[in-house]
Amino acid sequence: MKKSQGDGRRQDGAGTLRRREVLKASAAVLGSALAPAGLASAGAAAAPAAPRAADATGSPFPPLFEKAPWDRQGSWPAWWVGCADACQPPVVTAYRLRFDWPRAGQVRLRVSADERYELFLDGRRIARGPERGTVEHWFYDTVDVAPEAGAHVLLARVFSLGPFAPLAQFQVHPGFLLAAEGPASKRLDTGVAAWEAKPLSGYAVEPPVYVWGLAAPVTVEGEVFPWGFERGLGEGWRPVARQEQAASALLAYGIAPSRYLQAGTLPAMIERPWTRGRVRHVAAVPSLDTLPVPVRAADHLAAEAASWEGMLAGQAPVEIPAHTRRRVIVDLEDYVCAYPELVASGGKGGLVRLQLAEGLREQPDRWKFVKGNRDEIEGKFFFGMGDRFRPDGGERRLFESLWFASGRYLEIVVETAGEPLRIDRLALAETRYPLELESRWSCSDAALVSVLPLLVRGMQACAHETFFDCPYFEQMQYLGDLRLEALVQYVMTRDDRLTRKGLYLVDASRHACGLTESRYPVREPQFIPWFSLIWIGAVHDYARWRDDPGFVRSLLPGVRAVLEAFVSRRTSQGVAATPEGWNDSEGTREPEVSALTNWLLVWTLRLAAELEDGFGEPEPGARWRRHAAALAAAADRVFWLEAAGLYSDEPGGRVTSELVQSIALLGGTCPAARRERLARGLFGGEAGTRSDVHTLHYLFEAARLLRRPEVVLDRLSPWSQMRRNGLRTPIESAEPTRSDCHAWGSHPLYHFFATLLGIRPSGWGFRQVDVTPMLGGLEHASGRLVHPAGGEIVVEAEQKEGAIHGRVVLPPGLAGRLQLPSGLRPLVVGETRF
Repeated sequence: MKKSQGDGRRQDGAGTLRRREVLKASAAVLGSALAPAGLASAGAAAAPAAPRAADATGSPFPPLFEKAPWDRQGSWPAWWVGCADACQPPVVTAYRLRFDWPRAGQVRLRVSADERYELFLDGRRIARGPERGTVEHWFYDTVDVAPEAGAHVLLARVFSLGPFAPLAQFQVHPGFLLAAEGPASKRLDTGVAAWEAKPLSGYAVEPPVYVWGLAAPVTVEGEVFPWGFERGLGEGWRPVARQEQAASALLAYGIAPSRYLQAGTLPAMIERPWTRGRVRHVAAVPSLDTLPVPVRAADHLAAEAASWEGMLAGQAPVEIPAHTRRRVIVDLEDYVCAYPELVASGGKGGLVRLQLAEGLREQPDRWKFVKGNRDEIEGKFFFGMGDRFRPDGGERRLFESLWFASGRYLEIVVETAGEPLRIDRLALAETRYPLELESRWSCSDAALVSVLPLLVRGMQACAHETFFDCPYFEQMQYLGDLRLEALVQYVMTRDDRLTRKGLYLVDASRHACGLTESRYPVREPQFIPWFSLIWIGAVHDYARWRDDPGFVRSLLPGVRAVLEAFVSRRTSQGVAATPEGWNDSEGTREPEVSALTNWLLVWTLRLAAELEDGFGEPEPGARWRRHAAALAAAADRVFWLEAAGLYSDEPGGRVTSELVQSIALLGGTCPAARRERLARGLFGGEAGTRSDVHTLHYLFEAARLLRRPEVVLDRLSPWSQMRRNGLRTPIESAEPTRSDCHAWGSHPLYHFFATLLGIRPSGWGFRQVDVTPMLGGLEHASGRLVHPAGGEIVVEAEQKEGAIHGRVVLPPGLAGRLQLPSGLRPLVVGETRF
């Protein structure tokens, strides 16, 4: 079974409600999941990833569209269908089609659901989806199956959680959609073939306890669960209720469909067994409320730990006697996003609760985030998220969660009633975007090298169907995170699909005021005005690092709309008032007239002017430059503190921050007479509020601009401290931090390549490269950065007696320049020594 999304082509074409569709993607891999033999299951277990075929068409049914009457050319041959007995979310439903297949052969299916589906063929799960989008960008997956001749069952489990769904999950009303290509259409399509549906009993949902924006915890009641549903078994199946006809274009008279279907843009998320982990603690507990119970070595039941270790390793089941309560804490040894899979026998009337936590806390207060060293658990408290399973006493029942959980520590709490419970298997199926580090980097500082796995793992844990700010608390794509995660992705891999999708969807989030939402996709609109400017910076970054001019041009109208929203708010002083929204940076609220907003606007206007010039629109480019010059002069008058030699955060104020000084320098319009004093104050620690994990990126950029690599190396110390504190991913902010996994904190990986080794595009599309090694106090550094057009850029540099020596190797087709303190030298394809 193969699942494919997108066709690998980049092209402009007929589009969506807000913008042309330019998100086609190449094929990748599907983590298909096969149920082990002999299991009565509530799902299926993970199997190794299999190759997927490329989607051969940009639209799902082009011949039908071409032959259809004009008023039906956007319609599919299939309909959305629903379950008549389960209309209001939260509901979990099953859709069944029993069919005869005349001869062995492959068929391509287009599949989607509202909200999420799992697709089974003859009891084996072959796909999950659909890829997360919005109502105007409702994605469908392409799944290739090859049934043998004979009788088969196609089945979909669809969950529609409504208000209990992740906040980033859009919804219209519960439904399912499947359409087959070619002659199989009449045999398999929903709304045409004899599909049946029924609600799946046994699911109960409740709001998350102390996190926000995530899917609700689920309790599965084994006594009423319809075991064997995935094979089409059981009673209560009724014909589906046909809803609206599926459509992937505007309908007659330009009316939009309720869900505007588009081909998925990403490879399937990986789904593979997590094989690491060790039992750290086994104890009896007085109740299921383990939150106030500290982990103490004195309570550890060492004699039982070996049996739990054996079960987790797949060697032998573990049995919990009747009338017993146990708590087991497993250290997964890394940060993991995973679907738990529990196989249990007996235990009727009991309960198993599986929860994950990022790290144990030092206080039994859910709003206190002091965690200390993450490797240590003694005397600490477990605050977790997860689901509960109530066995019915049956043999080898497979319990699964609907949505994945995240963290480093797994807590297993078991309570038995009048009969023992046997846990036959407990496994985690890791899930995330298939993002790997394809480039290579090393240096003479072992401490810096040691943080590399932390930076990579942070990116992997925050990369799913969109970039996440964090997988544990919100699972939303914020623009402040998106820009930095995109930069890191550029130096990690040639794959840019997550970035393209993020930039595109954020553009589609723009409101009439001109601003983008601060996070998207999400059902609850939020505005952080300066994040809209950050989005423009991300568009500029993409235009430099990727050769995709059609896509960049499609975003320019959105760039202009955002800038108009800011420049229209100029005050009598000549500076811009901050638009309404959540105006906050470094934990403090921005004033109505903010130096951050103004200097960031100056910088962004200059970046936008470069984009306009570079992509064929010099007239708006000239206008943005005029605005930038006028605004910079006004900002200098309004915010400059002569006595301090710095810019204040607000007019007439005395509070200064590193972020404001960094942005003022990066804008390139700070008066030359100010630059030296500004740099001295910024890098000398006089700039007041210090930059945190996120905004240190902009300080590093300012240090690179002024050729101060020692500043970058000095301020990288928090990441070494993260490793010493036992962290496996970068934190959100300074300790005590809420989130232990925030990929905006992976940006040092970008600076390893782009600042210390100095590898950066020198123009649009990465068609040329500048190499400006700045080692600071490093004796040597080297790297191999994969280039999106193929090949690698190799840079090796070392310092001897105050001079830098080394070599650069460029792949075929790429030219560049080498910038050294001694001057500028041309680079040619092949090796250049210096």
